[in-house]
Amino acid sequence: MTYEEFEARAQQIYNDCERDAGMNGGLGHAAMDALMEDCLREARYIAGLEIFNSLRHICY
Repeated sequence: MTYEEFEARAQQIYNDCERDAGMNGGLGHAAMDALMEDCLREARYIAGLEIFNSLRHICY
């Protein structure tokens, strides 16, 4: 997963939640957690953390 793919998926989750990650019983949080699991599974652990840290500006 590239940085751009991760950012696009994270932004889509954010947009779908309309700035409310607790929407629909917390599905926004669950979706973002699943995205992070995918990222860490596909990338080496450190690379995944670097991507995550670089995207802190995307709030969820």
